[in-house]
Amino acid sequence: MDIAAMLGSAYGYTKDGLFGKWGKWILLAIGTIIFPFILGYMFRIFRGVKPAPELTDWVGLFIDGLKLFVLGIIYFIPVWIVMALFFGGAYATVADLFRAGDPIALANAILSALAGLAIGIILVMILQIVIYIVLIVAAVRYARTNNIAEAFNFTAIFEQINRIGWGQYILALIVLWLVGVVYSVIVGIIGVIPIIGWLIALFLYPAYLVFIARYVTLIYDSGGAELI
Repeated sequence: MDIAAMLGSAYGYTKDGLFGKWGKWILLAIGTIIFPFILGYMFRIFRGVKPAPELTDWVGLFIDGLKLFVLGIIYFIPVWIVMALFFGGAYATVADLFRAGDPIALANAILSALAGLAIGIILVMILQIVIYIVLIVAAVRYARTNNIAEAFNFTAIFEQINRIGWGQYILALIVLWLVGVVYSVIVGIIGVIPIIGWLIALFLYPAYLVFIARYVTLIYDSGGAELI
């Protein structure tokens, strides 16, 4: 896996797909507001379409976006369960003791709750990382098969990651995270520009998402063809 080449390829893909095609770019910017449309466009990119797909079949685009959105919700259910257990439990305990009016017990409960919250936050962060690692491959597999059951075929998902190489895969995702950090800093700076700052940021967002979708697709395809 040549990460530098993949970054360059994803940039070229984005540039060829959007630069000079201002009508398409504006429609994608609007699609980031009506978010299933931009998610549906990413879903099509995951299928390995080259060059960047044109904006056709808007109903299908919306449905594909909803598929990707629902997949993300299902995958993150464990995160919400952990948050509810730790955060909800801590709140309930402190609230009960607060109503009881015992200051010593309340102080001890607050300390215990804070410790529990710290553990909960750490677990949530670890769980999110693990989910992202699996979800990225699952989303591309779902796009390729158009079968949501395949997005939960963990044997096939981990086999694909094995073909990519765990070390290379994690490194590629770290680079993806760094790209996101750089993008966030740039958008944060642009966002402070009066009046037009948010418009520029909105215009940049679809380009960023197209880049990410293509980069993720290249990561997936670096594992070679798979039996589906």
